[in-house]
Amino acid sequence: MGSLEDCHFMSRCLHLAARGRPAPNPFVGAVIVDDKSKKIIGEGFHRKAGEPHAEVEAINDACRRLGRKRAHLLFPNSTLYVNLEPCNHFGRVPPCTKAILKAGIGRVVFAMKDPNPKVKGGGEKELKKAGVKTVFGVLRSEAREINKAFVKHAKTGMPFVTLKMAQTADGRFITRPDEPRWISGPQARLMVHRLRNQVGALVIGIGTVLADNPQLTTRLPGKEKGHDPLRVIIDPELRVPLNAKVLKDRNALVVCGQEARAGEAKKRKETLERKKKIEVWIVPDIKKRPAAQHGQLDLSAVLKHLGKCGTNHVLCEGGPSLAASFIEQKQADELMLFVASKRRGKKYPPSPSELRLSRAISKSMRTVLTQNVGNDLLVIGRQK
Repeated sequence: MGSLEDCHFMSRCLHLAARGRPAPNPFVGAVIVDDKSKKIIGEGFHRKAGEPHAEVEAINDACRRLGRKRAHLLFPNSTLYVNLEPCNHFGRVPPCTKAILKAGIGRVVFAMKDPNPKVKGGGEKELKKAGVKTVFGVLRSEAREINKAFVKHAKTGMPFVTLKMAQTADGRFITRPDEPRWISGPQARLMVHRLRNQVGALVIGIGTVLADNPQLTTRLPGKEKGHDPLRVIIDPELRVPLNAKVLKDRNALVVCGQEARAGEAKKRKETLERKKKIEVWIVPDIKKRPAAQHGQLDLSAVLKHLGKCGTNHVLCEGGPSLAASFIEQKQADELMLFVASKRRGKKYPPSPSELRLSRAISKSMRTVLTQNVGNDLLVIGRQK
């Protein structure tokens, strides 16, 4: 639905929306257009949870540009474009419908309805009741894509899971001590840091902690300040070193199996909780599992726990074993696979975990998009 003109301004909304870091709230951008001149008189986006929503930012921006009196004279003959149905309920901020009606805006075009079944359609209904013209469905699929994590969490309570992996041209996922540390190039690594800046949790396995001792921080260029997501370590036998960099502060969660209820693992759990103030959470093994999955934790239980805590997007940067587990347990929504142009040669054959991940990807994931990122090829996959 909507005209080419509506699509043009909605595209601007989506561009603005992507600039925010609103998790666990949705990405939302808003544009106000004077219907006579067809010029943008105000625009904004939801910057951060707890701060004003995009619609309010756009209204305030118009008042700053034009002066409050002139802006309110133009609002009745203006269109507000927004990629998500304006909210009609109280959260951290008042309902956006109230601000729209108070401003007197005459027409509202939005891309998709709120996916939360408790509030879906409420904003549109309130606006129509007050005589505001509404148009729904402009660039709906693009709007759903940018808020895929918010949509899944709102409907299921579970976070959206993105697996990030890097692979050589000859199919290797693991670097050896005598090989270059990075498989992917600098542009790909920057892209991953920008994604870290937007997700609620970053998941790795104990193998990655022991092999690389990563910081798992968000590092952005220049003076751009990044957000460090919750660091989640999947550690079935609770072997994480107490001095690991991922445990540098309380913004971490260690997930382990039933082994942590007794012996040395129990003592380590008590030390982590008492001295390091790190939450340690015990989850069960998966109940029905093939031999290849023996001893794995139930990742759906981990994701449910994160979802209840308000996390709607999880980025997994673990090794091939953990990535394969997510795919095999059908908990991976998306795969971001950076394929490098260089080969590593036949000096080392693929490990069992690399072969297992390759089989899991081939069996369960389908390619939906490919694009060049520097010298690498990014392949986006989704569950079949």
